[in-house]
Amino acid sequence: MSFLLLLVFPAIQADSAVILFGRTQPAIDTPFEPGRNPDFNGGESQFTADNVQDAIEEAFNTAPGNAARSAISFGRAGNSNNKYLEFFRSVPSNLTPHIIPNDATLTDISCATSNSSTNDYEVKINGSTVYTLNKTGISEIGSIDVAVLQEDALSLRITNGAGADPVCTVFYKISLP
Repeated sequence: MSFLLLLVFPAIQADSAVILFGRTQPAIDTPFEPGRNPDFNGGESQFTADNVQDAIEEAFNTAPGNAARSAISFGRAGNSNNKYLEFFRSVPSNLTPHIIPNDATLTDISCATSNSSTNDYEVKINGSTVYTLNKTGISEIGSIDVAVLQEDALSLRITNGAGADPVCTVFYKISLP
């Protein structure tokens, strides 16, 4: 069983400085007219920038959440109990975990099985359980608030009951400098 990982990074980090989409002289030299760019509801623009580069950065800095979000999925075919879920290409996540790319905060988890069962899902960072989701029925969603560091190892383990074909997705918000 394989899973798709989708990462969205709105900024590039270089030498501890964030370069927002690459600052360019043409963008700095191009005038920006806030009045010609209404908000999403057609109302008056909230922009204060007077050039395109500043407008790009202003849009990024005022966007809801102002952080990159990511999700990683784990799963395992068949009945599973007291087993690590697999991250990619049928390798248990305790052997090959997901490595966190930047400092981040784990925010949510969703788990489901193809049968109605009661299971615990242990979210592990560097082998230690940092959160446990108790699933009853077919699926369960939980909120997590756990800070993790760049290069921490994320794995997931199902315990306390045989869940058929378990799949879990862990969501996290990447901290931008």
